[in-house]
Amino acid sequence: MNRPIPEPRKILRHYWGYEAFRPGQEEIIESVLQGRDTLALLATGGGKSLCYQIPALALGGLCIVVTPLIALMKDQVRALHRLGISAEALISGLTLEESEEILEKADTGQLQFLYLSPERLGNQDFLTRCRPWNLTLLAVDEAHCIAQWGHDFRPEYQRIGEFKASLSSPNLPNNKGLPTLALTASATPEVCNEICERLGMHRPVVFRQTFARPKLQYAWPQTHSKHKILEDSLATLRGKALVYTRSRSQSEQVALWLTKHGYPAQAYHAGLSPELRDLRQKSWMSHEFPIMVCTSAFGMGIDQPDVRLVFHWNVPESPEAYYQEAGRAGRDGGDGVCIMPWTLEDLKDAKDRIEEAFPPIERIHRVYQALGLWCNLAVGAGLDQRFDFDASAFCHRFDLPEKEVHHAMQILHRAELIRIQEELMLPARVRFVVSARRLYELRVQEPVLDPYIDILLRNYPGILDRGVRFDERALARQSGITAVSILQAIRRLEALQVLDFVPRSDKQGIVWITERLPLTHVHIPASAYTLLKEARLNRLQALESMMTLENPPGKVKDLHQDCRSQRLLHYFGETQSAPCGICDLCLENQALKGEFNGQEMQDFQNKIRPLLQEPTHVLELMRQLDPGPHQSAPSEIQRRTYALQWLVDQGIIQRQINDTLLWIKP
Repeated sequence: MNRPIPEPRKILRHYWGYEAFRPGQEEIIESVLQGRDTLALLATGGGKSLCYQIPALALGGLCIVVTPLIALMKDQVRALHRLGISAEALISGLTLEESEEILEKADTGQLQFLYLSPERLGNQDFLTRCRPWNLTLLAVDEAHCIAQWGHDFRPEYQRIGEFKASLSSPNLPNNKGLPTLALTASATPEVCNEICERLGMHRPVVFRQTFARPKLQYAWPQTHSKHKILEDSLATLRGKALVYTRSRSQSEQVALWLTKHGYPAQAYHAGLSPELRDLRQKSWMSHEFPIMVCTSAFGMGIDQPDVRLVFHWNVPESPEAYYQEAGRAGRDGGDGVCIMPWTLEDLKDAKDRIEEAFPPIERIHRVYQALGLWCNLAVGAGLDQRFDFDASAFCHRFDLPEKEVHHAMQILHRAELIRIQEELMLPARVRFVVSARRLYELRVQEPVLDPYIDILLRNYPGILDRGVRFDERALARQSGITAVSILQAIRRLEALQVLDFVPRSDKQGIVWITERLPLTHVHIPASAYTLLKEARLNRLQALESMMTLENPPGKVKDLHQDCRSQRLLHYFGETQSAPCGICDLCLENQALKGEFNGQEMQDFQNKIRPLLQEPTHVLELMRQLDPGPHQSAPSEIQRRTYALQWLVDQGIIQRQINDTLLWIKP
């Protein structure tokens, strides 16, 4: 007998304390609860996670969540734990024992959410293990990564469709396979079609929330003074700011310049230690340093409501990348300013970066050969083996440029010859390697170590049997002993050969997906090189045409050239949008025509709304707007006429047959 499915709003209220869903969420949840494959396009900050968490809780069983972002997995798991919901992340860096403990929870039905990377789905052992599980939903976050011509293609996402197809269960409705919810914040209509096809979705329901952000003011001026524009934009900042740069060194340079000019700014990039990245993120969120100068490494999974400025120091590679980063402004529904000053040199640099990302094939072969030597592999060896990788040491040993190595490895990854495991924070581990009796004797012989041994035994069950995760900072908070003292005691115990200690570290790794091949057999498919390069250049050209107002060769004139927002929306398939009224182009056009700017239009609406609650003739309205003896100048009357017509065109007021006006928007 099937159990009744709880009402989504009750789940929302019980766990999250909200009374209502955000726009679009409830319809997506209902589609999932009906067992339908669903694709949801929700703007950045639109609440994607609730769209799978609530139906998964309603359906019961286990929901698998696929995402490429390890940091986001950890954040989601922590958030669910705080709500009393059982969730785990199966990620690299776990010991065999820790992975097995998570899998056993799934085996016994104790787990409600299992987060994992797409690579895990290609493992035959995992597929065999999960067949008996009561799987009720497959959620695919960042689903655009599956699209070969999307802006962030990741070949490992192709395994998701294969995984879904290989599962079969009599409990699944109409033999359609595991119900799937795919989520993304930005995708063109072509990419949406590819997502549905590659995930093997059965008659998918597509929910496309508008990409319009009516309170974001886009300004993309051509300039020779970015520093001046940045200073001007920060002068009136009321909230937090993100300044996106192309590189680690540039983020440091811009942050230093801002600091010297009295602005509370700091840099954030992947080259910082995990501790420093965490510290800087917290100081930004707390407004201690409200200006973050960062690379694209910052922002994913960061949901801050009061970002008021997003400033692009460099031109991004695509409209999708720009939209995602700019969309971090105004997540609370408030105003946001998105500024991208540019020069002709910036456009050339953006194109050069794409060219640089595709080294000549012979250089890619050279890197592949060097990787085989680094891993000490003979031809024919290495299948499924993992090796630690130090990029700096590798480049020094083989006299190779670091950027070229990075790009060549990305291509080898897309060609499915190797898999890159990005830098992971591997936690410290400790284990007592002596018997309990010997440990007791040591506590008597070395009384100064006794309290440290005691807190280790009390806080880390199993430390006598296996290596356990160890965090001296958490232990210091719990025990009142300083982290430095704890580490000194750990080192002393290690020197006495009582304890094994593996320090916390960041490591990058490579996995050989195939055995090492002779160079004559190393094939780079067009989808990983030629065609992908062409697609990236086309996306950059689309963004450039929005900035310069010129049309790419062979393209018809863009009818939305007078509004930045319209141009962005047109790219994403929204061809019937109205001018935003607040971007730099709209304000320029309004000034030329004598029209209201964005704030003037808002003030005008506030003034006429109470006057149009009943049908009112346009001449009577004009008289009410000028109650005194002096009539407004003809230019002001003309501006009001333009504004009234715009409000009619937007469906905010209605012009009736006898030239009366009525406010109709709720």
